[in-house]
Amino acid sequence: MADVAPAAVASSGQAQGPNLDALMWGQEPHAAGLPSGQSDAVRPSAREWKSAVPISAYEAKSEAPAVADPRASAVADPPGMDEPMVRRAAALRTKYRRPGGSVRIPVEQVGFHPKNRDGQPPNGSRCLELFKEILEVGFDGEESDNGGIVVEATAGSSTIHKFNRDACDGDPFHAPVVTGWIVYGSLSHSHLHQVLRNIRGAAPCNIPAVSDFSGTFSLMKLRTVDGEFARAVDTGLL
Repeated sequence: MADVAPAAVASSGQAQGPNLDALMWGQEPHAAGLPSGQSDAVRPSAREWKSAVPISAYEAKSEAPAVADPRASAVADPPGMDEPMVRRAAALRTKYRRPGGSVRIPVEQVGFHPKNRDGQPPNGSRCLELFKEILEVGFDGEESDNGGIVVEATAGSSTIHKFNRDACDGDPFHAPVVTGWIVYGSLSHSHLHQVLRNIRGAAPCNIPAVSDFSGTFSLMKLRTVDGEFARAVDTGLL
């Protein structure tokens, strides 16, 4: 990918090299590092899937205790897992990991990567709903600082910036992108990063407890409601 620097900084200390996008699956990674979308692995047929479950689950007819076929696996393997791809992606994260460990990146500098989630940016109304859900249960800084991965744009490239600018300018619930600020594209926590940017950028908010008189986010009010949430806005995520 032309936009990715060979030593891109990762917010979790795991940076992605230029070949990582060829290995990404077009969906935001799960916490376990597995693709959330359909993988290239072939799904087992109904016959194969059935054979992986104890025969007694399908064919036992008597009331006597069922006995599983000792040749069959007690637990079927989940379909759709491409382990070689996962291992290659993990190897690239290790290869391009930023020296010196994890760093916090200001929320204004982190946008969503154009090749993550099949190029579909987080929806503004969904981000507002996510904010409400987090506010209700409380912000967990330890969880949010886990598994963050971003890709740094190469010097002179504006592709990540333009992608985010176009996406945010076209969504009334997103804060506008300041020219030249976004230099990292997220491969994880994309919605949360956008929520933090919306708070910082005073995007529209209809929750009186955390909004000002103009109907936009108030970081000052958020500090009194959830200090840890406000601190993430101030410092960014690992």
